[in-house]
Amino acid sequence: MVRTRKVNNKITHKLKRHSKRFIRDMLLSRYFHFIFKLIIGLGVSISAFYGVYALINQTVSSNVVISETEVIQMVNRHIKLPPEEPESVVRVEDPETLSKQNIFYQDVKEGDYILIYKSMAVIYDLRNDAVVSVKK
Repeated sequence: MVRTRKVNNKITHKLKRHSKRFIRDMLLSRYFHFIFKLIIGLGVSISAFYGVYALINQTVSSNVVISETEVIQMVNRHIKLPPEEPESVVRVEDPETLSKQNIFYQDVKEGDYILIYKSMAVIYDLRNDAVVSVKK
């Protein structure tokens, strides 16, 4: 019985020593360092490219630019607009400030258009092609 424990202790001692040596040799090898640097570099590069892609995608999608006449034509398909030209056609940039100013602007989102006539005002959602609100 005693002899078995000594044999097991010798085997485990050798196994521990060889595994420590293997791990030390692996961590100090050139290949491990090369592969480690390659993986870290690829991870950083992919993260950076994805960040740039997301930023560009967000910027392009929120900055759709169309002319005033196109906006008027699109709104005119949904509701009857006055025959005169609007006093102003404004693209919403800061919806929080507008919603604090007047209850009419509570459903406005960034990128919506506001058409202001002498007799009425219209909020138009370009992305969903819908009239959000009308005030006479």
